[in-house]
Amino acid sequence: MTVGHDRGEAVFHAFPDGTELYRYGTDRFTPEGADEDGEGEAEPLVDWDGGYLDAANAVILVTDREEEITVPYVVDLPTGAVRGRLTGDPRPHGDGTWTTVGPDARLTLWTLG
Repeated sequence: MTVGHDRGEAVFHAFPDGTELYRYGTDRFTPEGADEDGEGEAEPLVDWDGGYLDAANAVILVTDREEEITVPYVVDLPTGAVRGRLTGDPRPHGDGTWTTVGPDARLTLWTLG
């Protein structure tokens, strides 16, 4: 996964040849605080974190310009579909699991299901 310097998109590549698999622009995501047509006060940016959940699914973190709100989205790499949102601040492990740290500092392991 690469994120451009302008943070306007995330691009996923095949390994080892680097072939582009799918490109996700911020126009594919509705930022928090925006209304349903995507308009509103928040301008989305791709966060530097994120990565592969497994070979076919990844997490893209989308944040507002002030980086006050970050929303993790699950994307399906073979089809390019945005599957939905996750809660918390996920750290993907690459095997279909990810961890989050709760407000009580407890670590939780999640599984894609």
